[in-house]
Amino acid sequence: MKRKLILILSCLLMLLLCSCTQATNPLMRSEATPLPGTEQQLHSATAMADGSTQHTVTLYFRFLDYPFLAGETRTITVRPDESLEHALVKALLDGPSAGQIDLKRLIGDDVTIEDISVSGDMLFLTLNSRFLRDGIPDNWQVQAQWAQEAPVRRQLALQSIVNTITENLPFSSVQVLLSTPGETSTRLDRSYYLKGEVGPADPLLRSESVIMTPSLVTETIMNSWLNRDFASLYDMTAAFAYERPVFQDFSLTVDQAPVLVEYSLSSGSVSADGQHATVTVDVSLLREDTTIVLNAYPLHLVRDNGLWKISYETLQRLMLR
Repeated sequence: MKRKLILILSCLLMLLLCSCTQATNPLMRSEATPLPGTEQQLHSATAMADGSTQHTVTLYFRFLDYPFLAGETRTITVRPDESLEHALVKALLDGPSAGQIDLKRLIGDDVTIEDISVSGDMLFLTLNSRFLRDGIPDNWQVQAQWAQEAPVRRQLALQSIVNTITENLPFSSVQVLLSTPGETSTRLDRSYYLKGEVGPADPLLRSESVIMTPSLVTETIMNSWLNRDFASLYDMTAAFAYERPVFQDFSLTVDQAPVLVEYSLSSGSVSADGQHATVTVDVSLLREDTTIVLNAYPLHLVRDNGLWKISYETLQRLMLR
């Protein structure tokens, strides 16, 4: 009887230990805030000894001074008392990594997260009011540089937020609110966009038209060639591949290229490993009095520090025909 009792107690103890192990699994705690009808976890977590988890995510920042965004892949650490949503937005607010010299932050370093909440498939993100202090002067409209730059910078700042969130978490939109000391949080006003509109801004939706895709990079390359903009062409050329020369030598080389008359391009495709892309272009060139037509020319792009660019060798092969 005594041995039977000991056996029963041993079984109960084993069941209790198994139950506790499942309940405290850090991978279970690290999942994004669950959404109604959603069982998807977009990014798997790696557990650490202190209960924190690590997630590999994509953060969107501005590519140099161009009117589009480029993604940086980074591994972030989520504390046991922190949500993945909070850690993701905080990483975005921290700005690009030191090694990402082509990426620029769009949000001031004194902007903080005041609150994050969820309703359905919408994320509500409350930032402090310093979000509005982004360096754009009050008289931006009368300054030639700012008249064009100010609305673009504001649009990219918001798109960096919504594109980052929707790429890494199962949300379809983001509502940005601002918190003022001593006052309740209010929705961001449409006046922020600097387009002459006022009133509460609608929730942000993802826009891929501003993301540095292979097609967008190729379009920038072709436009730079068309306009003889060698500085932009240089920015789109990979620094690591085939020894891109200094800008002066680069300009002398591409200046010998024939005149680009017109072009069209496909949306492109990406290799299975994500490191190469091919965009098909049709171009019409003029060298002296000779017209050169290239149909369905496969233009190959490579990843340079995570960003889509063209190698110097590939650019030469296309331009110096």
